[in-house]
Amino acid sequence: MTRVAEPAEAHAGLSEVAREANREAYLLAVDGGAEPEEELDLACACGRPACREHLLITVGAYLRVHADPDRFVVFPGHADRQTGAVVDHGPVHEVVSAFRGAGGSS
Repeated sequence: MTRVAEPAEAHAGLSEVAREANREAYLLAVDGGAEPEEELDLACACGRPACREHLLITVGAYLRVHADPDRFVVFPGHADRQTGAVVDHGPVHEVVSAFRGAGGSS
């Protein structure tokens, strides 16, 4: 019998997909010569299945956020306060720090 993912696991999995897509966008930008102050257009990593929001964050800010594996960026208001806390924000993004044991980081 196939095991069905729990909601928290599914949420973490979708967040991880967005995080990987955002990493690829970052790598493409840097390979193309992007400077730290240039903006990246990233997918919201909130993990909501229906979310199609995008946000802007500079290359430098992206590096600072993702230096901590438990931090990720979401569209304002999309943080799930049961799995993480908003620790910083920009004009069109929020930085979330995932709680340890809350279904993984993204």
